[in-house]
Amino acid sequence: MARQRSSGNRPDSRSRKTEQGPASWRGKRSAGSPGEASGGFSIFKWKQRDVSPSGYWMRLLFWFGLAGLLAYILVDWIKKGGRQTPFIAIHVSSYDDPLISPNSYAMEDLKWFEQQWPFGRGGMSTIGTEASVHFVGDAEKGLYNKKDFLSYLGVQLAGQKPGGPKKDLIFVYISAHGVVDTEGKPCLLLSDSCARSSDTWLPLDDVVKVLGEGKKKDDKLVLFLDCVRTFQDPRNGLLYNSFVDGLAPLLLGHSKLNLVIISASGPGENAWAAPERDGTIFGERLAVVLSGADGDTDANSKISPGELVDFLHVEVQDWVKTKRTSRQTAVDIATTPITDAWREWTVAGAAGRVDGRRQA
Repeated sequence: MARQRSSGNRPDSRSRKTEQGPASWRGKRSAGSPGEASGGFSIFKWKQRDVSPSGYWMRLLFWFGLAGLLAYILVDWIKKGGRQTPFIAIHVSSYDDPLISPNSYAMEDLKWFEQQWPFGRGGMSTIGTEASVHFVGDAEKGLYNKKDFLSYLGVQLAGQKPGGPKKDLIFVYISAHGVVDTEGKPCLLLSDSCARSSDTWLPLDDVVKVLGEGKKKDDKLVLFLDCVRTFQDPRNGLLYNSFVDGLAPLLLGHSKLNLVIISASGPGENAWAAPERDGTIFGERLAVVLSGADGDTDANSKISPGELVDFLHVEVQDWVKTKRTSRQTAVDIATTPITDAWREWTVAGAAGRVDGRRQA
């Protein structure tokens, strides 16, 4: 008798149903995951919770808010931040005419500036975090004729972006012998100039014209002139060098420029060299104040032109009085539109940098 196979409690395979997941985008149902069948942890359920409408929008709003905050900080930093101010320096120290004395220690001053303000050292995010200026020039080159001088100055101006806290400031420094022509107009003696022929001299008016052509309307210019190393020269009939006296009348013809001239010496004064300091006292003290090491009298971490001139006035005058028993006073002359306002500009940061004085 055949034995009948008992199925016991084993379910019939034909009656078993396959667990199925939710319908896919194709309209078919997919197989459920083991986690779903067992009721345990499911990565699919976690993802579904993570992208729920409320969570999605909360995260979206958070990232948009963070991006907006960062953008605001960046724009504010750009607006408030500054740029190193170019300090374009030119010196004429050697002359072909034996009647013209060398412009002593002009080259040494430029080398000192270059050492103090190398371009790009640390950059500058805000005025005063690093050197507020950077040197532009060739300290070794001291030979120029008219064409080369004006061309070099124009090229340097065109290649530099204004700096300072508002990115609108340019420094130009010129060291050369200054004289006046028969009309009393200030001129510069260049390497090929003849002491007794004014036709070979470079009118300072031509220099100012190049400055005006190389800037935008609202840019500010500060022109430093160390040009009276020789106050008297009887050999050439120079009994009184009125170069500084002619600066104010010169600016009357350039009233549309935001230009300030700061002369190393005042009328009737000599701009002294300082061999014991391997340069000039004006150049040394100028490096001190523009480096932010001194001169911030109101302690606001900024150097204004007013503070700069006051510092140079006192420092240079005291040194010359003590060491030369003479008088030298830095003076400033500004164009009419900025006669008073220019003293409130910011020309450097007072960051407590190392003092730029040379060691005697």
